Amino acid sequence: MPPTSGSIVQRVRTTPPPPIDVLEVRDAHAFAYWRNMLILVWRRETDSSAVRRARHHLIELIKRHPDGVGLMQVALPEAEPPDSDARGAITDMLAAGRGTVACSSVIYGGTGFWMASVRALVAGVAMLARPGFPHQVFATVDETADWHARLLPAGEGPAPSRFDIKRAADAVVAAVDKRSR
Repeated sequence: MPPTSGSIVQRVRTTPPPPIDVLEVRDAHAFAYWRNMLILVWRRETDSSAVRRARHHLIELIKRHPDGVGLMQVALPEAEPPDSDARGAITDMLAAGRGTVACSSVIYGGTGFWMASVRALVAGVAMLARPGFPHQVFATVDETADWHARLLPAGEGPAPSRFDIKRAADAVVAAVDKRSR
């Protein structure tokens, strides 16, 4: 039915989003590239050796997209706060992105005092790292995807939508969920 006077026409993208390149899936984490983003999902322990591998993936992504990349880390509800070795490795990873990372986020979902405390700890690690790029801690994937959609360079193809960023993050979370069953 054609639009009538006063109606609102909404355009919907009909092309599929770029594929997700899953790099590593283990019981405690999953890493993937999506466009010019590195998406890391953490479950239970954040192992420093895994963070060092994630740093390597970030450096490789930067080589492929020197115009700017995004970094999104999703800590699932059962993820423990990183220990001192993992915090040091995270600091090194963030430092490796200086000058090329356009936006970096950490998602620690959940409500209440404990989750607010964990988000404050994670924000403190980032402040000590002084990454030199926008870095935020969020409570939901939705608000994070909106933030990344505003800051992430388009790279090749159209600018990423918050819907597509959320869908990519959800797919990486599903990969680690499937692995841990």
